[in-house]
Amino acid sequence: MNIFFTVIIPAQSNNSYLHDETLPALEAQTYRDFEVIIIADDMQSFATELKLYPWLSIIESTKPPGVKRDIATNQSRGDILAFIDDDTAPLPNWLKNADKLFSAKDDIVASGGPGILPPKSNFWEKVFDAILVSFIGSGGYTYRFQKEKERKTDDFPSMNLMVKKDVFQALSGFGNDYWPGEDSKLGEKLRTMVQKYILYHPDLVVYHHRRTSPFGYFKQHWKYGFMRGMFFSHGDKNSMRGVYLLPLLFVVYLFVYLELIFAAYSLKQKDTTLYMGIPLAIYLLGVIFVALKNFFKTYNPLLFISILIVLPLTHITYGVGFAAGYTSVLLKKRETALKNN
Repeated sequence: MNIFFTVIIPAQSNNSYLHDETLPALEAQTYRDFEVIIIADDMQSFATELKLYPWLSIIESTKPPGVKRDIATNQSRGDILAFIDDDTAPLPNWLKNADKLFSAKDDIVASGGPGILPPKSNFWEKVFDAILVSFIGSGGYTYRFQKEKERKTDDFPSMNLMVKKDVFQALSGFGNDYWPGEDSKLGEKLRTMVQKYILYHPDLVVYHHRRTSPFGYFKQHWKYGFMRGMFFSHGDKNSMRGVYLLPLLFVVYLFVYLELIFAAYSLKQKDTTLYMGIPLAIYLLGVIFVALKNFFKTYNPLLFISILIVLPLTHITYGVGFAAGYTSVLLKKRETALKNN
């Protein structure tokens, strides 16, 4: 018996990605037992698409993405819920491979696959992708952005995440209005409430766009850091890994190091900062390696320079966001305690 999939896409309104890439990619699926629900702030903008695709339905809602996904689930008919973003285009065998995976192993309750850079991407997307697929840029999470070996995880982004509907509903769905980060909370519930993990599989491939400008990219990573800092303070196990603390520690290290340089310069004792500079030198060598690796792929000097600048700023932005998110929870707890007293 074939599995029936419900593909759920939260959006604000119709956009060029949905019109030109996402929906045509779903129409091109080799596996046909599926429906697609787009839940958007403005459903009127999808009039043309509703006529083109019989498997498409639209729900109107102005809620955050996680809440939108929960609402769409209530109207879904699928055995498996497949969550993607509105700038995502699944490869033709995406659902076919998912059917094989879930049919072969009954113990799989959730799975996800890489969101790789689309062929048609602008310059900044290529810069950001070079960072995301590098170990120094993403730590041990490069598999989210490129095809790597199969593994289990308790934290995977909802740009390409599939969950059995009965399990999803038993967990009360995402059950929160965090954004980004609603998917991290779901992974935490999977692990703690039903002792299950998300299976990452390299055959569940989608194209997924990166941010198209530095402003959007840094804003996104500040939000990522902010929410991870909040979840760290909540005690979520999947947010308390050392890799998430590293950007914050890097920011603290830079601050202390610059203070030492200033003090040493004032006291004319520059040699005192020599050993403190060793970690920074190693880090910068890693950044240069990533930039050079991509330069020799493209021979684009602008790409090389951009990576040199953007990669360290990514970690600084994330680290500052993490501190802000962690502090915000502490301040709320303190404010609540004062009110109760």
